[in-house]
Amino acid sequence: MLEFQRIVFLQGLFTFVIVPAIAIFLGFVAPSNLVTVKLTHSFFHTANIIQLHRSPTYFPSPPYTLFSTRVVLPSRTIKPSYILITSEGKIHDLCPSLARTPSEWRKVVIDVSPLVVMPGLIDPHVHVNAPGREEWEGFEHATRAAAAGGTTTILDMPLNNVPSTIDAESLQKKIRAWAHSDSVVDVGLIGGIVHGNKESVGDLIDGGVLALKSFMIDSQSAHFPHVNAADLKDAVVELNRIFSNSNYVGREVPYILHAELDDFGPDTGSRATTQGTYDHTSYDDYEKSRPHSWETNAVELAANIANNTRVHIHIAHVSSHRAAQRIFELRSSNSFKGKITAETCTQYLVWGKEEIPPGSTSYKCAPPIRSVRNRDKLRSYLFRIDRESASLDFVASDHSPCPPELKQGENLTKAWGGISGLQYRLQGTWSVAKELNLTIIQLSDILSGRPASVFGIDGMKGVLKSGLDADLLIWDPESSVVLNPGNCLHRHKVSAFHGYKGQGEVYYTLLRGRPVYNRNSESLAVSNTHPSPGRLLMREKRDGTISQRLSTEFSQYS
Repeated sequence: MLEFQRIVFLQGLFTFVIVPAIAIFLGFVAPSNLVTVKLTHSFFHTANIIQLHRSPTYFPSPPYTLFSTRVVLPSRTIKPSYILITSEGKIHDLCPSLARTPSEWRKVVIDVSPLVVMPGLIDPHVHVNAPGREEWEGFEHATRAAAAGGTTTILDMPLNNVPSTIDAESLQKKIRAWAHSDSVVDVGLIGGIVHGNKESVGDLIDGGVLALKSFMIDSQSAHFPHVNAADLKDAVVELNRIFSNSNYVGREVPYILHAELDDFGPDTGSRATTQGTYDHTSYDDYEKSRPHSWETNAVELAANIANNTRVHIHIAHVSSHRAAQRIFELRSSNSFKGKITAETCTQYLVWGKEEIPPGSTSYKCAPPIRSVRNRDKLRSYLFRIDRESASLDFVASDHSPCPPELKQGENLTKAWGGISGLQYRLQGTWSVAKELNLTIIQLSDILSGRPASVFGIDGMKGVLKSGLDADLLIWDPESSVVLNPGNCLHRHKVSAFHGYKGQGEVYYTLLRGRPVYNRNSESLAVSNTHPSPGRLLMREKRDGTISQRLSTEFSQYS
């Protein structure tokens, strides 16, 4: 009995006298960047709990256990949870209490409470512009900006780089550009279907692309000609043939369409310039030059051609509520026997054209930002409690940067048509969601879960689940931040979002359990690692699975 009392006394002395004394001492003499460590001791377990909410720089490498009082769970609830992360960067398990975790997972517990922990974001619509136009962006700048915005996976579009990714040779050049870059988030590639390259479609799929893309109107790029109605039909027939072949395994890769079709018909390929009385500084006039009908025309043509096939049509950057309504009707119709998904973009949810000052070329994009009334209706097709009744599946950035000189002046006709928004998708979308009294759970679905599902990577990403990648966004949804060029990690600091007061602040972004962004650190250890932490996501021809490839695996492309 005396021995037991002595043990209890020593435990009490350690817990309530020695540890607090050390903590007080460290509070006076320790440098400001020291991590606060709380040691708890009991008869049952010992745990080192690292409280990271205010830590400037430190984050350990896995394995470890991550805890927060607010974790977005696969059950579509937010609860306190311990996330067990393996040395390989996978989620081993999620536990509601530390006492229920195996003892080996109690050695290092990182407490980020009260920050929210949710799946890393996935942005399937990004123009990296490499190879050939790295001065526009490049993988290093794009992936760092993505990480700063909480995004852990991007899909790179096949155009605005030189050459465009439209055949096996250009795909190898794209892979080479990625392998020689310092990418800090995961990247998937998209191949292009253009006028005259039908024979290359199979090579692109066999080469590992996660999706294919066409423009139904002029693309601004001479290297990526648009498809006319005959080309589109040929592409759908070829894709249906490939997907129906008994040798094809896995999911059908989505066929993404820039869905604008001018009122003169599917074969004109208009450059969308208006002659006659037209104010080139007026956003209202610019919007009217690319009307709602262009989007609805394109959706109608694509649906008619893809009906009764195995081709999964994905409509990019829907800006018109009328197009969203038509997509809803198609998905609800018994007569449409195809598969159609759709996205919208942050800028279409945040602004109305009435709010854009004359000559503001930073807001130019295609399709254009439309009226406030249209914006409010568009939101209703995305933010629905019953996600099955929504016609817009998720929010992408359509990050389309360019050198600043292409945005100079006030002429909206001549300016580059694209908005740099990769880093700001979280703040823009969450601001709108909060305005509509929506939840973080819904936000996670439209920024992570649905993009993963649409593009076939939900077997590794998109939710916090045992066996999936520990790609995590750790953030404060209650904070508000004014987006500004000083914190911008895009190569060029020109964006319509600068000056916007957005909701939510990213504290940490983790890729497979390792930090690729820390709000309190300008440099990360990952910046000098080899290979880079980001991996290339590729569809495997042999079994249709998605693999994660290191840059060192592509030495043959050096």
